[in-house]
Amino acid sequence: MTKKNTERRRILIVNRGEIAIRVAKSCRELGHRSIGLYTDNEINAPHLQYCDEWVHMPGTSNTETYLDAEKLVAIAKENRIDGVHPGYGFLSENADFARALQRESIVFIGPHPEAIELMGD
Repeated sequence: MTKKNTERRRILIVNRGEIAIRVAKSCRELGHRSIGLYTDNEINAPHLQYCDEWVHMPGTSNTETYLDAEKLVAIAKENRIDGVHPGYGFLSENADFARALQRESIVFIGPHPEAIELMGD
């Protein structure tokens, strides 16, 4: 029998919509704290009501928000995030983003960067 990990981790969900809702629900089931993101034009986004906390990410376009790896790593560091779940799309298949998180000792909840590179762009 293995011992269940009872440490409550802070998981940043770098996505929105249905996938963010599913990740937030899974975090809750696993005993972790879900942190949702919202942009300037998503103040009342439905996925936020499923998250335990919310972080504002300035900007309106995907390029200046969900695709800005540098901004997302900074947000994760500022908010003491243990792991980042990218959902799908956006930066979920970006090996450089996964590596940037690893350099900050933040877990990328997804494939290892090497596996992402093998999958291709």
